[in-house]
Amino acid sequence: MSKILCMQLSNKSAKPVFTTITPANKQIKCMLDTGADMPVWCGSEGLLKIVFPETEKADKKFLLSGFGRKPEVVDIYKIPEFFIKDEKGILTFQNLYIASSFGRNFGCDLILSATMFKHMDYSILNRKRNTSVLEIKYDRDLYYTQLILNQKNSEFTEKIFSFSSVESYESQTESGNIEIVRDF
Repeated sequence: MSKILCMQLSNKSAKPVFTTITPANKQIKCMLDTGADMPVWCGSEGLLKIVFPETEKADKKFLLSGFGRKPEVVDIYKIPEFFIKDEKGILTFQNLYIASSFGRNFGCDLILSATMFKHMDYSILNRKRNTSVLEIKYDRDLYYTQLILNQKNSEFTEKIFSFSSVESYESQTESGNIEIVRDF
């Protein structure tokens, strides 16, 4: 049975920006980016450590492009538990990997990539409303993410892969189509 989260979007931004609560009970602003392959932390390094105190730096790198700048090599961090929460429900990601782009003024703290929502449906509802809403339909309370490594240089991460169960993860890796770092 599908569950639905309805995240009210900020009326101060033309981008789909919403607020969620972290496991440390802190608010952060998130933006859904349908063109992103990897979530990106845009806030300060200090804020990352405050809102996600269990965050660990991974031993892989990511080649980050966009933001109106030249591509740059950035560190990757692993957030052990990330959730999106509204008044009625909670959607949890275990081991969410993020690229770090500390201190970018992009109107949010965390950019969420469309690859995170591969096993869900999402829509932005604008019509006949006072405020826009990001609606996320999902069928599990817990999802996982893993790094997909660059085939030419395994020191670098290509993107993240979202899956809904350990069985789903195993079927993807057994097909031999992708190389994933397993850490659960």
